[in-house]
Amino acid sequence: MHAFINDFSITQIQYFNHYFFDHTHIFHGHRHDCWEINVVLEGELEVTYDDTIFTLHQNQVFIGEPNVFHRNRVTKDPTVELIVIHFSSADLPFWGTPQIFYLSDENLTLFHLLISDFKQFKAVHNISSDTVDIAPFSFKKLLEVFTSRIIKEQITLPHSTQKETLIYNKAVTYMKNNLHKNCSITEIATACCVCNTTLKNIFKKYTDQGVNTFFINMKLESSKQYLQQNYSIAQISEQLGFSSQAYFSQTFKKFYGYSPLQYKQQH
Repeated sequence: MHAFINDFSITQIQYFNHYFFDHTHIFHGHRHDCWEINVVLEGELEVTYDDTIFTLHQNQVFIGEPNVFHRNRVTKDPTVELIVIHFSSADLPFWGTPQIFYLSDENLTLFHLLISDFKQFKAVHNISSDTVDIAPFSFKKLLEVFTSRIIKEQITLPHSTQKETLIYNKAVTYMKNNLHKNCSITEIATACCVCNTTLKNIFKKYTDQGVNTFFINMKLESSKQYLQQNYSIAQISEQLGFSSQAYFSQTFKKFYGYSPLQYKQQH
């Protein structure tokens, strides 16, 4: 059990979002240079933290260190309610392993107060962005108190290290680093030191998708970010390794039911 952090402080809050996921949700994973708190308020969420797998249950919290690859997916419940907060701090110790905490009734009440404080702040100041580096001092202080309190109540959850998970994470990372290319299944499998069949079976198990479908979907999700940043169709097609603008537009519409230009106009 960790000692209570008396001098814990947050230097900046970068992100806050309140998610409601259904049973189809799969987050392919990322790494970033700040701390991350995940709080499950309803349902169960499977989390992979580097090569460690665990399940977050209702009223449980996961604190992730900076620069560690992590992903999540819904595996059981029809809906999951999740709060995600990114923040910077020089005071939290690096544990090197996933830190899982259970919310007591008092800390759950405190967390709901924290959420309410931020939502009221956004409403008053008419803020729509999820980037919250201008979050009020009260929100930062509540988050500091909340984090300090839950560290006293750490619990250990069952987790496992699976070779398949390592291969899946390696494949996803390879795809993310090569979105500009038209990678074949063989190329991805070779990068992961497995055969094509093994890679296909792993992706079927973890995503219920084929490798190529998963890779194209990853490209299209990235294209949405480029569209929101006002990139042209030609620029996006080239950036994401599509053979032509027409093929990109056709693929986008096939997946989402509307064209890239329609999406751009809406966002």
